[in-house]
Amino acid sequence: MATDERIIFPLFLAQQRLRTHMQKVLRDQGIRVTVAQAGILFLLEKRDDRNMSDLSHAVGMDNSTLTGSVDRLEKAGFVTRKTSSRDRRRQQVRLTDLGREEAALARPVIRGVNKSIKDRFTRKEMDVLLKVLYDLIHHLKPY
Repeated sequence: MATDERIIFPLFLAQQRLRTHMQKVLRDQGIRVTVAQAGILFLLEKRDDRNMSDLSHAVGMDNSTLTGSVDRLEKAGFVTRKTSSRDRRRQQVRLTDLGREEAALARPVIRGVNKSIKDRFTRKEMDVLLKVLYDLIHHLKPY
């Protein structure tokens, strides 16, 4: 067992390696969205026509990062944005048919990587890992 008790560095490194790995796997499968963008598409599949604040909160991104992601999704034709009829300051994001297709392509690829990671751990280790990660997520609120 390592005696180094740093937490931030290994978490950051694991996140960076996972992101790099996911992007390579997605790209190799012809998927054009990033993992974060796929998450936005998945959320819109569950409930379409969401405002930017709702999406920002749901995916855990700050507003400027989300805006950039939605800009790229819109440019690729995966979502559309429209000003809310009730509040002109609010942008509503809607999934396009092309976005639904991309989400359908990305989902099994992401599930496959998730399964390959889970398969490296015992059930007990997974339970501990998930507990620790969710405890951190709930403890370190973005706002």
